[in-house]
Amino acid sequence: WSPKGLYVAVDVADSKASAPDPRSFWVGDVLELFVDTRDKKTPRKYEPGDHQFWLTPLADRQRAFVGQWKRGEEIAETRYDLPGVQSRVVRKKNGYIMECFLPAALLTGFRPTLGARLGLNLNLSVKGVKQDRELFWTLPKAESVDEPAAWATVILGN
Repeated sequence: WSPKGLYVAVDVADSKASAPDPRSFWVGDVLELFVDTRDKKTPRKYEPGDHQFWLTPLADRQRAFVGQWKRGEEIAETRYDLPGVQSRVVRKKNGYIMECFLPAALLTGFRPTLGARLGLNLNLSVKGVKQDRELFWTLPKAESVDEPAAWATVILGN
């Protein structure tokens, strides 16, 4: 994190770096980043401050396609290929490295200060060379996507 936004990176092995349609992120490789800028732990539908971003590696273009999925009242509509995102995707043997910077302007209610708390959940779907798989922290998508209160809490540190 920085006062200007959030950074995220993955180093993915055993992947085809598949992105047949980055707008339909569920059909290829994707990192889904769930963020609650208020770390609000009460059961609810998505509201302002809750975010579901998806980051799809476009390895041939050396960048990521980043969107924000509409799930409730948090945004007016699903947003595709978000402006202001900085990214880099590098293909490696049997995989890729993807790095992205999400500007604070894309994170409703983000308070980028030391000690601030965020709700966070990550799901990485991989179309593997050997096998497809899903990795997650802290909860599988099926258990967490509809319930922001279930996401882990992270504290912004040095």
